[in-house]
Amino acid sequence: MSSTSAPSPPSWRELALALLVALAAFAWPLRDGLFHPSRILLGVDTACAQLPWSAAPGGSDAVSNPDLADQGMVFYPAYRFALREWGSNGPPLWNPLIYAGAPAIGNPQLGLLDPQILAQVVVGRLFGVEAFDASFAWLVWLRLALSAVGAFALARRLGLGVQASSLAAIGFSSAGFIALWANHSLGHVAPFLPWVLFAIEGLRGPKPARSFVAAAALFALAIYGGHPETAFNLGLAAGLWSLGSWRSERHVALLGLSALALGTLLAAPCLVPFLEYLENSGALIARRALPRAGEPDWLALGACVLGVGIVWRWRELTAARERPPGIAASIGLGLLLAVCAGLLLSRSGLASARLFLWPDALGSGGTYRGSGQFLEQASAWIAAPIAVLALASVLRPSRADDRGMRRRATCMALGILALLLALCAPGVREVYAHLPLIGLAATVRFALVSALCLSLLAADALERAPRSARIAAVTCFAVLALLALRHTSLEGLEDGSRTRDPNDGVVEFTQRPARDIQGTAQLSGWIDPGLAVFGADLLVESVPASADGPPAQVVPVELSRATSKSEVEAPAGATFFRSSCLWLQHLPEGHWRFTLRLQDEHGGLLGTRIASTSTLQRPLVPTLQTIVFWSLAALFVLGLSPGVASWCLIVFAALQGLLFLEGIHPAISRERVFPSTATEEILARELRTRRYFAEPGVLPANTGMVRGLRALDGYDGLDPASFDGYRSAVLRPGVQALLGFSARNAEFGSAAFRLLGVGALALSAPIEAPDFELIASPEPDAPQRAECWIYRAKSPLPRAFCVSNSVSRETALADLVHFDPLNSVFLEDGAVFETSHAFQRSEVREIAWRNDEIELEVTLDGDGLCLLTEQHFPGWQVLVDGVEKPLLRADSIFRAVALEKGSHKLLFRYAPASWTLGLWLAALGCFATCAGAWLVTLRGAPRP
Repeated sequence: MSSTSAPSPPSWRELALALLVALAAFAWPLRDGLFHPSRILLGVDTACAQLPWSAAPGGSDAVSNPDLADQGMVFYPAYRFALREWGSNGPPLWNPLIYAGAPAIGNPQLGLLDPQILAQVVVGRLFGVEAFDASFAWLVWLRLALSAVGAFALARRLGLGVQASSLAAIGFSSAGFIALWANHSLGHVAPFLPWVLFAIEGLRGPKPARSFVAAAALFALAIYGGHPETAFNLGLAAGLWSLGSWRSERHVALLGLSALALGTLLAAPCLVPFLEYLENSGALIARRALPRAGEPDWLALGACVLGVGIVWRWRELTAARERPPGIAASIGLGLLLAVCAGLLLSRSGLASARLFLWPDALGSGGTYRGSGQFLEQASAWIAAPIAVLALASVLRPSRADDRGMRRRATCMALGILALLLALCAPGVREVYAHLPLIGLAATVRFALVSALCLSLLAADALERAPRSARIAAVTCFAVLALLALRHTSLEGLEDGSRTRDPNDGVVEFTQRPARDIQGTAQLSGWIDPGLAVFGADLLVESVPASADGPPAQVVPVELSRATSKSEVEAPAGATFFRSSCLWLQHLPEGHWRFTLRLQDEHGGLLGTRIASTSTLQRPLVPTLQTIVFWSLAALFVLGLSPGVASWCLIVFAALQGLLFLEGIHPAISRERVFPSTATEEILARELRTRRYFAEPGVLPANTGMVRGLRALDGYDGLDPASFDGYRSAVLRPGVQALLGFSARNAEFGSAAFRLLGVGALALSAPIEAPDFELIASPEPDAPQRAECWIYRAKSPLPRAFCVSNSVSRETALADLVHFDPLNSVFLEDGAVFETSHAFQRSEVREIAWRNDEIELEVTLDGDGLCLLTEQHFPGWQVLVDGVEKPLLRADSIFRAVALEKGSHKLLFRYAPASWTLGLWLAALGCFATCAGAWLVTLRGAPRP
């Protein structure tokens, strides 16, 4: 089958036209965010549906797409931090607004070095926050369009015609990974993959020096995009792509690998601090603590090997024959491949495979009824004709006179392996998990690579796949689609086993999980005012319980004294409860009991109520849309012919991609984008350099960064390991350190808690805390009106103070009840402080608190230790009167310095060697890239 356009390198006119077409196409699904100035294309309502914003004028507790929680909880606050803190001295290196402080430059997802975020920062500085918010839609629009143009350009450079290249552009830019993650840091990285490969392919062209510099620069920009895991997968794919030409064009392969290495050097200011943070992070410790992958599923791995063998043998036989195989042989091949793939996928739970085949049948976003998160599981999705044609290309034999797509063998190997990893195929997944360090990564991120490779293969098949290969591919996918519909019904529970406690006037449920649920449920109600409740959670456990059954889950439950969004009749002063986290995608199918557990002021159990015993099932019911698309895909592929029919298939693939993208990224009204609240104003006035501590449903982790408030909790994907270890000392005995880290569970009188500098509590309901006083609440007679209950610390410890006595760690931990942090300190890492002239009087005056620097003025009448209750971390230094002194780690996680008698000026400064090293390596990378381009110019273009 010949193309209607002769293969040639892409011209600027072609690329410009492709960009205009892509921009026009993607404007439709993004229209609400692009063309409505009063809306923002970002899922910030996941955060703003919680207090204090949900109770503010115009607020709401509705969520457009719960799957996008990270956009409101993590990314938007981080980008507002970048907007506020980037200055003439460069980016902020330290973030004092979460935990007890954490590296800012070491966390690429904050976007401090991402050129895409820096462009938004410039827009925000020039035109205000409204323009900054509007720029999210424009950047998503450009990312999708540049993904399409990159795939188009790469396909053209690989020798495909305009029609085929257009199909590759559509397949890649509308694929699940590109479309779903477009407004996350993963989406900042993804569009660079085709462009990096485009530059590597240009190394064999007439201007290799320019391509060499472009490959290095583009790969560096991908790393700066902010998601190291996705960038690593991109670099791994690009490296394997370069190695694919080792036998035939070793010089080109070496140039490609060198360009990727130099791109890594250029991104060193991002990478080196990240690696330092990773090495000291709780995330790495947690992943290393996970059970190592066991033996591979040999049956699944055997099915995979058998499928590859069948394809290999088919290609050999058809290449040797002069006449193409008949219809019966093609159908038989499709059935054999379907059996192998069905056996492989059936052993993985079919979660990702179902979404790969039937994405809209399980819904998307807030309506998703599948197992796991929609964004994760549907990342491997591609349009139906792309999937079928990609398999047809794999089955197409290669002959000596084949003038099809160059690098097809490399594309097939990368595409199949990446797809198996993205679908978490058993056998393959376990083998990958055994790789050192990188085996800890989430394999679903390889969907980026599979999307591009499969799209290129589909483009190749559009031009050259024989009818036999297309028949086999259609047969295989038809059988797989039917297999995915197979569902095993659960053994039902007897009505007597479906226990639930009735409403009794003490605990009244207004919403409960239904008897039969499909992935989401509701829980809300109220508690009689005579019952003093200070905390609550929901225990979700399998029924009947068994040792080898699914583990029980604990879901946070929010308490409040006001409910403006519900019209229930409840006594005055009742405590309302609601769970905003009751999304059940993480639960396997089965029978589950939901038990509400109420706690007293000490965390003890007041009582329980069984909300429901339900059956969770997820039968796949294909929608008409999915059936139509699969049917038309089969007809188009089987009846494929040059000219108009090919363009019809391309338009059909584009339509399915645009419909998949429709509604995934909701446009939120600007009135709901972190509006100003009384709670934040009061906290900003009261806290200054102190921290607030909240509970689930109130000022969630990281959201305080929007207003510059310091939170005791946080989420940045890494977490300082030392702070994670400190959490349990802050909480009451028996509370889980990570899940239970909440103001409701804190031991307020403990030395560990007082050292953290908490100046206020933000809660959804009153609490009994003798060390705190109520200063604001929603009640009419409150000292100040706020959307939640705010308590101020009565006598908090100073943020910095002097201590004269040092004790051993063992002595302090043996009697923490009587440990007085104002009089004693224990040092870590073997440090010792001894003096015979301990001070009697001391004074510490705070001069300045900045992100990367803290200035103090200290006066002592003897020797002592100055303790600063901020996170100790590699890279912090202390200068005493301009002279650097050893920085000590005290009381587990804090900074301290030994001082002599007299007045001193202290400067605590964050100047990590990793940042300096990264800058020097980037400079070296710039020099080496220029030198490499010069050498490539001297050598000249490689011979064809």
